[in-house]
Amino acid sequence: MTFDRQLVLQEITVPPSSEWATHSPGWTLVRLGHGVGYWRQRNSARELGPAQVVVFAQRADATIRASQLGPVKLQFFSVQPELLRGILTWPEQNYLNSASVQSPSGVRFLPATSPLSQRFARLCEEPCATSLSLRCQLLQLWVDLFAVELGGTEGEPAKCTDAKGRFRQFINQIPEAELQDRSIDELARLLRCSPRHLSRLFHEEFGVPLRAKQTELRLLKARQLLADSNAKVINVALDSGYRHLGLFNSMFKKHFGMTPTEWRRLSVKKSRPQRAVRI
Repeated sequence: MTFDRQLVLQEITVPPSSEWATHSPGWTLVRLGHGVGYWRQRNSARELGPAQVVVFAQRADATIRASQLGPVKLQFFSVQPELLRGILTWPEQNYLNSASVQSPSGVRFLPATSPLSQRFARLCEEPCATSLSLRCQLLQLWVDLFAVELGGTEGEPAKCTDAKGRFRQFINQIPEAELQDRSIDELARLLRCSPRHLSRLFHEEFGVPLRAKQTELRLLKARQLLADSNAKVINVALDSGYRHLGLFNSMFKKHFGMTPTEWRRLSVKKSRPQRAVRI
């Protein structure tokens, strides 16, 4: 099983008047090591100076052009929230998905003087670009981009006594992967209530049945595995919680309008490697 490289610090030098683009399915943070470049999108452009950082949201138009006067060195890494399901909670995943479309361009700009930009600069000086320590620091850097916003997704205070308060605290603390994989009976035991009461609370809070949400999460995981790995479809089905390939194919097509094989074929056509192109 082969995934796109995430949390790996990479570097590329873009020749003068050339463009660099990434089509990573995740968030991409790019730092200008030296030189002057331009972020371009449709009919707009923005000049980028040394040590400035550009944050491209998921599926955003990530294109940077080097100036005519000289090359530009780019240092970058990507993060795919879908591959962090054992860490992120469901509300956190929902926030990050919505943050991808909060701005029209899906792009954020951090000045060279920003504390995050300065931390990024120090990380670029690390001797090993694939060490566990560096990967953890890159992940922390990405998380800190949303520190204020994610602070608003924290659960109710620890002393919640009413049923709805305890339920919201529970949902805001349980990892998305656990919400997806555990049965309703298991989740009810964790919350110390009956399965029927848990289902009712979930429906009241989110407007959809818990089982329907679990099905959606499993299929989203399957779609990500199909797009970012070369695993066989039967193995994707098993990893997503389906024991029968026929049921998996049927549910996938009902939810996404195409079979798993058709989805993979389409995603491969859209996938392109990072590149620097002279124009």
